Amino acid sequence: MSLARALRNGLAYPIAAVGIVVMIAAPSVVPALASSCVATFGPGIAPPEATPPLVIEGYHSAWYGQSGYARLGPGQGATFTIAFLNTGPLGWYAGTVDRAAYLGTWGPDPGQDRPSPLGGDGTQGSPDTGWPSCRRVAVQRPAYVGPGQVGWSTFDLRAPLAPGWYRLDVRPLIERRNTFSDNTFANCPTPISGPP
Repeated sequence: MSLARALRNGLAYPIAAVGIVVMIAAPSVVPALASSCVATFGPGIAPPEATPPLVIEGYHSAWYGQSGYARLGPGQGATFTIAFLNTGPLGWYAGTVDRAAYLGTWGPDPGQDRPSPLGGDGTQGSPDTGWPSCRRVAVQRPAYVGPGQVGWSTFDLRAPLAPGWYRLDVRPLIERRNTFSDNTFANCPTPISGPP
């Protein structure tokens, strides 16, 4: 099933990468979306039923949940939250560069450590939506996330003005150390309708 059909039918999109997929539809493509241009949000995505086991060494995480899917108009903004379970033996400390968990841009869109047209800090062609940098979407919210605890990151996106699909993939990482060693990804589609 295509992403567009899954969105139209209100079905969950398969978890593939932590991120946001944004669609800006031209009026001739999706008239119902184009005529509304009103931001709407679906229900949040529930955490998994089974908790992954903790690992012995290094930084690790598992996707835990995220905001519901949103529909935005061109230029509209929205706030998103993504949560991760700390499955490693080391804690994440906000405010400590080499121990804080960040969400970094990832591939395929926009690519590892690349700026995004959906958000950023206003540098390298990214819009200023309050991110820590054009490559770092957000930092963990709790001051400390210990092994077996859930941490989350909240960030803002702004829909581009041009019709089309946009995607933002992110992955948790510890700055100056590494990305988490497991494949911790999810995906969050957000259609954006064009002007009437």
